[in-house]
Amino acid sequence: SWVNWVIEREGDGTEILLAGISMGAATVILASALELPKNVKCAIADCPYSSAKEIIMLTSKRMGFPPRRVYPFVRLGAMLFGGFDPNRVSVTDAAANLKIPVMLMHGEDDKFVPKYMSDKIFEASNGLMEYHTFRGADHGMSALADTERYSALCYEFTDRYIKRNTEKKNQENL
Repeated sequence: SWVNWVIEREGDGTEILLAGISMGAATVILASALELPKNVKCAIADCPYSSAKEIIMLTSKRMGFPPRRVYPFVRLGAMLFGGFDPNRVSVTDAAANLKIPVMLMHGEDDKFVPKYMSDKIFEASNGLMEYHTFRGADHGMSALADTERYSALCYEFTDRYIKRNTEKKNQENL
């Protein structure tokens, strides 16, 4: 819906980059496996979880609840109140079916969504994904841990897929 809204608002020639951190990162990977309008050129995903079930189980355990006993209730709540089944939300499975290029990033010291989740996603990917990690970066902090490298990687990646309107940029800078 957001992609369609942007195209309607900005026009058919608009090029779109999907980007997200944490749950947003998982969301853009899931979306990248869908048949999207040709306007969507690529995506950047920073510290996604590998599946809804896996992150729910891990979070339950961290909170001191027995994950195997809690999960059925969380799943039921998601189905009744959220309209989705966490068992059917696998970012890892989506990575195997990407339709657009995705740059995956993750902090090596992420204490909320462990880096091994991105490792699993990348291992399952179909070749349209590249992967970069950041030393010393906790959850969603890769850009702050090494701003120069993070920015350079983002620009290099997007430059491959999105044409920059330099004439428009130059006019805005006047």
